Formats: sequence, C-alpha cells, structure tokens
Amino acid sequence: MGWRNGSFLPILEAHAEYFDRLYMQIYYPGWFLFDLGGLCTSVYIALVQDHGPYPEEALEYTLEVSLDGINFVQVPNDTPITLYRRGWSAAGEDPITGEVLPESEPEGEPGGSGSWPDTLNDDWSARWDLPKPARFLKLLPLIQNPPYNEPEVDAVKGLDFLAELQVADAFDYPVGQPRYLGGTGYVSEDTDGDGWYNAQDFGVWNTDFGGLHPGEDWNDERGENSDVGAPVFVVANGEVWSMKDMGPLGEGLALKHTLPDGTEIYSVYVHIQVRDDIQQGLAMGLPVYVSRGEQIGTIADISPLSAHLHFEIRTAQVDPNDWYPHDNGNGYYPSEEALQADGFTVDPSSFIDAHR
Repeated sequence: MGWRNGSFLPILEAHAEYFDRLYMQIYYPGWFLFDLGGLCTSVYIALVQDHGPYPEEALEYTLEVSLDGINFVQVPNDTPITLYRRGWSAAGEDPITGEVLPESEPEGEPGGSGSWPDTLNDDWSARWDLPKPARFLKLLPLIQNPPYNEPEVDAVKGLDFLAELQVADAFDYPVGQPRYLGGTGYVSEDTDGDGWYNAQDFGVWNTDFGGLHPGEDWNDERGENSDVGAPVFVVANGEVWSMKDMGPLGEGLALKHTLPDGTEIYSVYVHIQVRDDIQQGLAMGLPVYVSRGEQIGTIADISPLSAHLHFEIRTAQVDPNDWYPHDNGNGYYPSEEALQADGFTVDPSSFIDAHR
C-alpha cells in the first residue's frame, strides 16, 4: 500500500521520496490488517511518528502474522529487524524553518529533512524478518498509553516472496501417518501401510449404485466405525477452492494445486468435518492456503452408512458451486466418458505415487 511503481529502489533510505502518504492512523485497541499478496518471509513497514527521531520510538506497534488470515501468531520481541532512517522529526528541528537544532543531530547524520510541516512526518521505518512465511499481517498499537497508542502508517510491503511454497511439488496420501510425525508419508496403495486400506478403488463399477466410482474410499483397518474422528491431511500444497455441506453425508472440501509446470489439479475430500477456521475463512471471503501434511479436518460420522474418506483427484477445473454429488446424484458415473468429462482421468493413488 502507498508505493509508487510497486517496487523498491536500490537504496532503502531513498524510499521515502516515493511514498504516496496514506497517513492511516489507528488507536489502541484497534488494529490494521494487511494482505501482503502472497507468502513472504519479511515485510517493510513505513511508519510516521511525531514523537522524536530515535529508533526506539519507531517501534510503537506489535505484529501478528498469519497464513490464512484467521489464525494469527504474534511476532516474537527478539525477531531481527533493520531500521532505516527516513529523515528528521520535529523534535530535532526548528518548527518554523525546519533547520536542525544545535546538538540535536547524532554523529554522522546528514541533517534536516525540509520545512514544516514535512518535518513531522519523517522518522524511522523497519524491515522485519518474519519467523515463518506469512501472507497476512496484523499491525497493533503497542500499549494503551501515549505516544505508543496511535501508530500512523505510510506503507506496508511484503518482501522475499516464496512462490514455491504455493507449488505442489510433492504429494502424500490423505490418511495414515504423515512424514512430519515420523510416518512413511501416509499409506501406499501397494502395502496398505499405517493401518489404512482402499475399500473401493477408482473406476470400479458399483452394482448397488449403478455407476463407476470416481475416487477412492479409505478405511481404518480396525473397522467398527473406527474411522470417525480420524485426521484427514492435505495431499499437497494448495488453496482451499470450495466447501460443501452435504447434511447427513458430512462435508466436502475441494483444494486447488499448482504443479511445478503450472498445471492445475484438484483434490477432493468427502464425508469429513472441515476444520473450523477453514470454514470461517471461506465465510469471510478470505483466501485460505494449506500445505502438504496439514490436517484439514476429521472423518465424519455418517451413520447409518459406514464412515470413510472419499478421496478424488481431478485434472479438470472443479466448479466451486457444483462439484458434488455427481452424475446420478449418488456420487457415481454411468460411463468412462462421463467420468472424464468431470476431470476424472487419473487414478488418485497412481497419481500420488508418481508425484511423491
């Protein structure tokens, strides 16, 4: 926000010359929320104060960061920052002429920044190196007492964008034991590892429902509805595309994934209970990003039917408003042509095994 040309100059101290001053001011206990436009590892915050020229007074705010715009974590106080001088404040200059007052200039500083009232708006700004990649930034006044209860923001800009974190460069299975928890990367269709098995494979004909199965049905080997409440994991980095409430059949979630070559595919999870904050983010119209191995919900109780995870991978775009139930209303397709028309051109397990 507030940047001309949308990019940095080679010398950060020169940025102030290119600010379109927004002069947004927030009072305690309010806060600003910024969408940085993508995942980044640092952020540059141009702040204006009227309270003096010294660096400790440039930090009259705290930061919280978030991946999804809902779950925020405070940036620790010991997070590395780099301060940049943007000029002199009125405390060190003559309020009429803008001249630097005697003995008010630290050694090595070049002098005043101009005439009144511009001198009020010049101070320090900071580049924060974030402890974890984030897309959303919440800026809060530091404390209730002045002068730290009313930060005035010129600009906020994300730096060091990590587009690769949004690329689906590896896939795992949606059930089982994730690698980051010491597992083998969920299950393998060949070995049925980690206590899960594929109860109904992709493309098989189901006589009871009169159609071809468009995905896979994963079950816990222990049986007796032991699936209920079991965690469901994201198969690859991606964005939440759509969610459906299917009443007694639980909920469904569709995710969009971008492969390294730019190809987009979709993974679909049905008969689950979607994580609350994901639902909240979608309801607020916020983009929600997820990463491989992240838990997105649990398997729902859909009695009298047997609990299980119905899982799909589609190569054609999923219509966010109409993607389930399928052709015959029961989730099955009458022919291979009908399957392919909705993007079911690959076996989910075969696709995962080829992209691990």
